[in-house]
Amino acid sequence: MPAGAFCNRYCACENSLWTVAALVLCLCGAHLSRCLARGQAGAPSAASPSRKPAAPALEPSAVQSDRAARIFCAALVLGAAAYVPFMVLHDVPMYLARHRHDQEIGKHVFGFADGVRDALERRDATRAFAAWGPEMAWRTGYFTAVVWAAILMTHAPGPAGGWITVRPRAGHHAEKRHGD
Repeated sequence: MPAGAFCNRYCACENSLWTVAALVLCLCGAHLSRCLARGQAGAPSAASPSRKPAAPALEPSAVQSDRAARIFCAALVLGAAAYVPFMVLHDVPMYLARHRHDQEIGKHVFGFADGVRDALERRDATRAFAAWGPEMAWRTGYFTAVVWAAILMTHAPGPAGGWITVRPRAGHHAEKRHGD
């Protein structure tokens, strides 16, 4: 259950935040994909003389690594690009409609302590489609594709030269290459 299980307004807010996060992820993935296509994600910049010079040519394994990173970024962008419209067109409006309905019928929303107590005591297990039907689309995707995507993200490939990160140190910037 989402954070505000019996307050659909909180569910709509929570899912709106996930939607914004996915949009940012999609934009970052698209930018990273462009950098990888240009060879900029792991390659040193001419503007930074402290970086190691770029290798003249990539080894076959490095080309495969860059290709795998580009494919991964493309999959990330496609997944996020599918998720955002689903959330905007289906999920968030569903919770907002439920919130409006709850307000119309005067449904009681628990305070924090009552909500915790209810969560600890409530045991209304059901297999009725009427109870689960409206949630079926996102739950099916969430408990299948999203779980596997999260597992696969832990094995995300990087560019051949490793990712470059900049970490400030005592008044100047020091660069470190992941994978060196």
